Amino acid sequence: MKNVSKVFLVLVILITTNMYAQTSNDFTVVDEIADNVQNLQNKYKSNSNAFFTNGIEKNAVYQITEQLQSKSLENLHLYVAAKPGSIVFNSIALNIDNIDMYSNLLQTWSLFIHGTVFIHNPDVFNGEDGLTFKTKLETLTGLSFQATK
Repeated sequence: MKNVSKVFLVLVILITTNMYAQTSNDFTVVDEIADNVQNLQNKYKSNSNAFFTNGIEKNAVYQITEQLQSKSLENLHLYVAAKPGSIVFNSIALNIDNIDMYSNLLQTWSLFIHGTVFIHNPDVFNGEDGLTFKTKLETLTGLSFQATK
């Protein structure tokens, strides 16, 4: 009887653990010029809720938008290079000067993301340029944007 109880307990733990893994509603994007890109690629390479942008295909904003299609996500995590007021992808620097060119794409993000966009670079919203950029992103998308490490 002890063995049956142990097996049952193990099955409950495995099912519960798997259930939580499948209900993860976050999506991660790693740009190829992000800090520590090799470590990030190793960490997320087997994750079906992760995508790696590249500079060969369409620019990163298009690539991300395509990846979001038909998903229902809580949060989006962007591992990118950045400077105050600019998200720097390998294929494009998205900033206050060109954000209107991508407004239609960015506006669709709110159809798929219901929480926060985390930009894993603490510099992006620094200073006046950074705050202006953050406000514009949030106004265009209706989403919350947060800079984090």
